[in-house]
Amino acid sequence: MADIGATDVTYTVVKQRKEESSNKVVNLTVAFGNATLTYPSGGIPLTAGKMGAPNNIVSVVIDSPASADGLVYKYDKANNKIRLYQMAAHTHNLLLKNAAVADSAGARVNAGANLLGANTGSDITVTGAGANGGVVNSVQSALGEVASGSYAPAATSLSIEVIGW
Repeated sequence: MADIGATDVTYTVVKQRKEESSNKVVNLTVAFGNATLTYPSGGIPLTAGKMGAPNNIVSVVIDSPASADGLVYKYDKANNKIRLYQMAAHTHNLLLKNAAVADSAGARVNAGANLLGANTGSDITVTGAGANGGVVNSVQSALGEVASGSYAPAATSLSIEVIGW
């Protein structure tokens, strides 16, 4: 599949104004992605002139609500690109301690007095997200950049504010 290129990004200026410092402040929508073109190595390339600051970009702020795709969008000033990050997947195991709680004859798992146990003759570990269940933490802790060349973002529109001249 082909990567998203600079010509695959659409810019729509919403409003712009000039600051006392002679910098321009441009609010615009940047649209990219079609679920076919893939995320390029290093990020999605932007065109400074189409962002309203062809000479110098002082800052870019991406102001878009959390997306259903779970991605985080960050501006890479050094390379004038939008980089996509996602939470790293991870799981947790569930440990059932043997004989941690008393139970009736034949019972395998029992809970009581803030204890969860398995009376099977040995400890049982249910691997997180395994075929037999387990604990899966829905709050992941580390951001990782999406894989280039293999991730094809769906149609995406970001509201951004550009300051520059």
